[in-house]
Amino acid sequence: MVLNEVPVGGFVSFNRYKWLKTNEAGDLFCLDTAFVERYDYPEYNSPSRDRRNHGNNFFPHSNVFQKLNEENIFRFQKLHQYDEVPYICEQEGFLYGFSQSEQAALQTVTHTVAVPPGSRREFGKTYQFESKVWLPSAGEFGAEGYEVEGDTSMALRRVWDHLRTYETILTRSGTKDAAHVYSMNSYGLAIEPCDLAQRIHPMIRPDQGLEVDFDPNNNVYIVCLKEKFEDDILALLEE
Repeated sequence: MVLNEVPVGGFVSFNRYKWLKTNEAGDLFCLDTAFVERYDYPEYNSPSRDRRNHGNNFFPHSNVFQKLNEENIFRFQKLHQYDEVPYICEQEGFLYGFSQSEQAALQTVTHTVAVPPGSRREFGKTYQFESKVWLPSAGEFGAEGYEVEGDTSMALRRVWDHLRTYETILTRSGTKDAAHVYSMNSYGLAIEPCDLAQRIHPMIRPDQGLEVDFDPNNNVYIVCLKEKFEDDILALLEE
């Protein structure tokens, strides 16, 4: 059996985390807290008062975006003119704990997000970015009052009903709500400042041809991924 055959709504064990399959494309939502972090840190020279005080709400320009997609030790890279060095440098990136084979199995996915309104010319425009790891948007969660985005909302709404009873989930802006960063908890949806630390539950899309074994006792599909050195050893033994 391969990952593509896991039903939407099924649980998947990949790396050390438990994931939920959210759609037919194979996007997985991390049910475990990957880490607790601020979305972004203040940008002291920004012309925006909110960004000077609280950081950048635009996900592709955020510190959490860099940390989620870092395969080694997180070292700050300036993403735009007003970007500032955060306090989280010299920490392990999210993908640091993934093996080389696991990192290689993650697909790069194109996402669309609304451009934060800085001028009338930008109003209503969208921006595309690529990443292996991302945060779900409020629309993908199917949050009440927000336009549903993509085909992930039903599965994510079920898990939101479960997770929000005991913790806050940080989400990015979507295609219609670029001006805010949101959190979800037992009280519903709330707008949060970027510099408030929250629990991070990322999303990924692994190679859909990966082999999986079903564990009926725990109702989870376990990804069976061999490391490259195992194949090298087998090749030497066969010679």
